Amino acid sequence: MAQSRPEKEEEEELMLRALETERKVVVKVTNASRRTLSEPRVFMKSGYCQFKSDESIKPNKHALYGFRKMTVDIKGCHGILGLRFQGTDEYFVLLFKNPYLHKRKLFSLSMENHPGVCDIDLRKLQEMSREEVRVDGRFAFSYAGSNCLTVRSRVLQVQVNAAMSASDESVVRVTVTDEGTGEGTDEGTGESTGESTGKPVAKKLNVNNLIAKFKKKQLR
Repeated sequence: MAQSRPEKEEEEELMLRALETERKVVVKVTNASRRTLSEPRVFMKSGYCQFKSDESIKPNKHALYGFRKMTVDIKGCHGILGLRFQGTDEYFVLLFKNPYLHKRKLFSLSMENHPGVCDIDLRKLQEMSREEVRVDGRFAFSYAGSNCLTVRSRVLQVQVNAAMSASDESVVRVTVTDEGTGEGTDEGTGESTGESTGKPVAKKLNVNNLIAKFKKKQLR
């Protein structure tokens, strides 16, 4: 029997609907660690950051970031997002690339150590766009839809996992956990389905209200 379309939608799916072009990327960062993520910074080589939260991501919270190609551009969406572990010199950087050619759709993760302001710039983007082998556990690269990436900070004993969908409207799900704890759950309450799936239940949301909320945060 064919399954019916679920009535509820995840927040990242709603943000995809709110983004205005066909080549788009939504990044959902879930913080299941004991540390706070702060100072979000973005650099775009092509495309535009339409939705960005400047708030810190506290433990057991999440944040969404929405990126899209420029309306009259054919280069797709290519950029990096960096978040610092608050009170430390450690931060992680996510690269995402959603071009028109599917075989070139890729993402990568890097764990960095840098005092002061994160160097989120063209040089960092170009460095992270190259497929290379590093054995220190602080860099990982993949094409969309094939692998889940993991990088680690031995200093902070945290790890960052990321996976990117292979569709035109890509979602990158990033989860930050303490070492050895595995994936945590996102915050949020929902109605119990009576099944123990291990997945957080989506909140019951009004689609139009949530899209309007995203648009109020739109960058000018």
